[in-house]
Amino acid sequence: MRPREKLLLSGAQSLSDPELLAIFLRCGTKNRNVIELSSDLLEQCGGIRALLQCQLQDLSRFKGLGIAKWAQLQAIYELVKRSIDEELKKIVVMNSPAMVREYLQTSIGHLPHEVFGVMFLDHAGKLIEFKILFRGTFDQTTIYPKEVMKEAIQLNAAALIISHNHPAGQAHPSQADIDLTNQLYQIMQLIDIILLDHCIVSPNGYFSFLDAGLLNSAN
Repeated sequence: MRPREKLLLSGAQSLSDPELLAIFLRCGTKNRNVIELSSDLLEQCGGIRALLQCQLQDLSRFKGLGIAKWAQLQAIYELVKRSIDEELKKIVVMNSPAMVREYLQTSIGHLPHEVFGVMFLDHAGKLIEFKILFRGTFDQTTIYPKEVMKEAIQLNAAALIISHNHPAGQAHPSQADIDLTNQLYQIMQLIDIILLDHCIVSPNGYFSFLDAGLLNSAN
């Protein structure tokens, strides 16, 4: 049964990863049918998430795949991010740590340079907005706590979840990360804003100060 027929009969959840991708690709190459091409693509990219995050030059290495398909993948990826964003604005964020993790990994986990982002939450614990406040180099970012405070006040936030990424390293805090968390906690206390967590993401990892008990030490 072809993937599209299988989807219509049994639903999208019944399809394997290569079958889902095959519907998107539509056709294979002279020597590889579309299912084989999809399997090769997923294997060489390292899975679905890595495929959605791949750069144009990486996708273009595969015969028949170029800017049009890459643009489509980027549109799909952006839809995924926006759907999670919509859901987070409807729920109490800290009640859904798995969704927070998915959102942050999708938003900043794949970036080739370090960034520092903040999830600003309202008094009900729902997401107001996620903002990337600082951008850095491959392995470091300069953070200005007063700018974080300024944004929190402007958005009338009651709580924050701060985050940053490690593009090529493990999702594990450095001493500088711990010191920054302590500093930001103290600053937020002055304006009655709660620092709920500090999350670190990497292409294949995730670390939560709250889960590790490090946020308590910052408090």
